[in-house]
Amino acid sequence: MQTAQSCNALPFFNKQLVVDPSCKLFFTPPALNHCHDPCFAPIIPAMEAKQILKNTLALILLLSLALLTAGCAAKKEQTPPLESKVERPALDRGPRYCLWLLVVKDNKDLAEVKNKLAQKTPFALVVREMLAKSSRNNLSSLDCMAARDLEPWLLKIAQGLGIGEVSSPFTWDQGTAFIMRTTDIYRRQGRMLYDQGKYLAAEAMFTKDLALHPDSAPMWQIMGMSKAARGDQEGALKALEKAVRYAPRDAGILQDLATTLVYLGEPEKAVPIFERALDISPQNVLITSNLAWALALANQNLDRAEDLAMRAVERNPNRARFWSTLGLVQQKQGDHGAALLSLHQAARLNPADSTNQQRILNSLMALGPDSLKGLTHDEKPSLSKTLAQKPRAKVKASPVKPEKKTKASVPKPEKPVTQKVKKPSKDKKPTSAKGKRDYFLQVSSFRRLDLAQRDVRKWRRLKVGAWLDTFTAKDGSTWITVVLGPYPSLDKARKMGRRFKKDHRTKSFRIFSRPRGWRPHSPA
Repeated sequence: MQTAQSCNALPFFNKQLVVDPSCKLFFTPPALNHCHDPCFAPIIPAMEAKQILKNTLALILLLSLALLTAGCAAKKEQTPPLESKVERPALDRGPRYCLWLLVVKDNKDLAEVKNKLAQKTPFALVVREMLAKSSRNNLSSLDCMAARDLEPWLLKIAQGLGIGEVSSPFTWDQGTAFIMRTTDIYRRQGRMLYDQGKYLAAEAMFTKDLALHPDSAPMWQIMGMSKAARGDQEGALKALEKAVRYAPRDAGILQDLATTLVYLGEPEKAVPIFERALDISPQNVLITSNLAWALALANQNLDRAEDLAMRAVERNPNRARFWSTLGLVQQKQGDHGAALLSLHQAARLNPADSTNQQRILNSLMALGPDSLKGLTHDEKPSLSKTLAQKPRAKVKASPVKPEKKTKASVPKPEKPVTQKVKKPSKDKKPTSAKGKRDYFLQVSSFRRLDLAQRDVRKWRRLKVGAWLDTFTAKDGSTWITVVLGPYPSLDKARKMGRRFKKDHRTKSFRIFSRPRGWRPHSPA
């Protein structure tokens, strides 16, 4: 590597550079230290000779030291004009050059590249194909740099190209190289306009950028989002389909595509795309909720839709959209009571959501007056506590469903055999007084009523008898438990519990017994 030998050339390093094939593509020389530059070395010995003739040895030493310092300082006083030019050279005010380099080392690939370029195939697609064919023999890089950072020969090539033009082939790194001049100004301006809500103007910029980079998935994605914001769902769909073509494993793009399909009234087509997105990003709560949303609208696999919607609510209970989706799923299941609870929570978090308000109205109209009475005073977050406290009163009022006249014959767990059994001579279930007992499985417990209700519905869809019960812990907190049964014997209960655990229906279970005829309370 040669270096500059002229002091007058110091401010303009790039003019004195010689290209070294071993250097990187963009080479910038290190700054030089003016005080130790050989151009200024002859000044100091000449001044020392004059002092030797006029002064003693001691003065010579002192003056030599002083002149040495003064000489360097004097030289620094001469450099400001040069330094000012270095700080603000004319090239700094020039344009930035965005260059896309492709290096091909295989002769067959080289012939193919030349053929495709002759057929006006976009340079970006040629690069993509060559890299897909062989990332070892074919290399590519893209960078935007100021003119002063480019080597002269490379700058000369760049200056001879217009935006989108490709250079003639030239030798590079034991291969043949092509350079296309591109720009990032269109995408930067487009994003700024998009953020300002000027969607048509933004799309014009995106179109120009995509002409240079037709395989840019992020550009196709934001183009689709812009069209969707204008209400052009068909245009958004086409743009997002192209984005997926170039980025098939981008969960965000897949989600946008599926969402657009739902808005176009095709949730059935959206479901498998949401599934792909969730497989790629299983912890994404928004994709989880949106898949439940699509399943509900398509009226498919509502059990899984409920599980997904509940999972989203559990992970982020402060998102109104997730509660609204859960309410929609519960409406599709016909459980309008549970749907009202979910939709009410969504309304508390986002009162302005008109879609959610309409869903609340639909559930209110679907429920009868008797069902609404139990919901009118339970509109606060303490709903689970108020409903959870009701079971004890109801257990005493209706312990045996067949007859309401036998209130006095309620068997107490502490006294399974009492004289009260003899009074109702018409009672057809005296077996409860003879010590026979039913067995139950407690499989889960919750602090929130809506979660417990969800678990009960899961078991009932499996044709398993499921109930809700409550108990108060030592710290005074109320818990809602899910109880399965009854089973006629301990062995039967144990067998069913092990079966449910083996089938991964429950992680654990507890067996307990109650007098035959006893049933836990199950809120509506």
